[in-house]
Amino acid sequence: MGYGYGVWLVLQDFSIFKLIERHNIKSHTAHITVMCNMDFLSAKSLAEELHGIYHVTINNRYKWFCSKYDKYSKSDDILAASGFICSVDKWKHIMNIAKKYDGDVPKTPHLSIVYREDESGLPTHIESTPLKTTALIFAADINSDKPHEWSLYN
Repeated sequence: MGYGYGVWLVLQDFSIFKLIERHNIKSHTAHITVMCNMDFLSAKSLAEELHGIYHVTINNRYKWFCSKYDKYSKSDDILAASGFICSVDKWKHIMNIAKKYDGDVPKTPHLSIVYREDESGLPTHIESTPLKTTALIFAADINSDKPHEWSLYN
């Protein structure tokens, strides 16, 4: 189940943590997926190669990530998600390095605020303002189909 191992940009912003906490029964790590459905060693290697601080802009247009266009993972039927599209500095550079590895990459960088078992549980709207923040690269264990059980590796 779940999404295997992966690499995330982990956001470093308290207001995002609070937004996730407010809209989920059990909160999950605020992240932008770089790659998922990887094996453990590949995820660790990619995270080491991308190591650093990245600047992120989170837009304020709330979006459901449930359409066929939004799906990028072979495991995407596990959870319904919603959140915000993001801009990440050096995203093209990140993707050029990531494509050397086996796994699934998103078409567009995004931040999932809410995860549910199906679309009917997603909020119709989440109020937010555009936000500039930083993110750090981590390998992640995303084998569970419960987002609150996902964990990071240093």
